[in-house]
Amino acid sequence: MSTLEREYPSFLPDRVHPHCKDTLCGPHPKNVILLACDAFGFLPPVSKLSLAQTMYHFIIGYTALVAGTEDGIKEPMATFSACFRAVFIMIHPTKYATMRAEKMQKHGATGWLVNHGWSGG
Repeated sequence: MSTLEREYPSFLPDRVHPHCKDTLCGPHPKNVILLACDAFGFLPPVSKLSLAQTMYHFIIGYTALVAGTEDGIKEPMATFSACFRAVFIMIHPTKYATMRAEKMQKHGATGWLVNHGWSGG
């Protein structure tokens, strides 16, 4: 292990690492993809969303628990998880949605809802 690796562990923010260059950062995303596992066939396979629709689906975080992905689940069960990560969020979901909307609007990103569950029931 080199001296730099010992002094600057990889988990430190880039701004404190002396060899980080801002020019190595990629552009802002042009597409924001929300994944939902709709086990009941209500959602279409792919939906292009308006900014308001993107925030709505982000806030409600609709998906399904299905057998094989969760312990004890034998039948599909609809569930909602704010911002798709309710147990991990530290501030109110609408604040996260507002921050996301501002970034999407600023950089011209398009929202998409992709259903990787069943389509048509």
